[in-house]
Amino acid sequence: MAKKLTILIIDDNPEDLEFYTNLLKQGEGDYDIFTAQDGEEALMLSKDKNIDCTFVDYYLPEMNGMKILEALQKQAGNDILPAVILTGEPNQTIQAEAARKGALDYIVKDVTNTPEQIEAVIRKTMDWADGLRNKKTAAG
Repeated sequence: MAKKLTILIIDDNPEDLEFYTNLLKQGEGDYDIFTAQDGEEALMLSKDKNIDCTFVDYYLPEMNGMKILEALQKQAGNDILPAVILTGEPNQTIQAEAARKGALDYIVKDVTNTPEQIEAVIRKTMDWADGLRNKKTAAG
């Protein structure tokens, strides 16, 4: 049986939080799902919980998704942060910026997103993070 994963979804839009939470609940994975509507709440949750994968909305008031991602990575220290950027626009500039800031994947918010798509992104992100950790360990 696969390990239960703890997922953090950060988005200021309650409807989007509910949509992605419901997608994960409809999927086949076993998840503890936490949500945050801003950076401060996200940082507190990630400090208190052992988060396996984080979804961060790009456009957030006060502290945008890139700043939250940086703060979460700083909080994670030397560990690899499995993070995915969520955004309403398919924009290569945002995608490139997210990759430079350490996001391991990028999802365009769409009402046609399916549980299978989101779970595939989680698996890919977790596998990629494990690979990066293994490389880091091997490099010593």
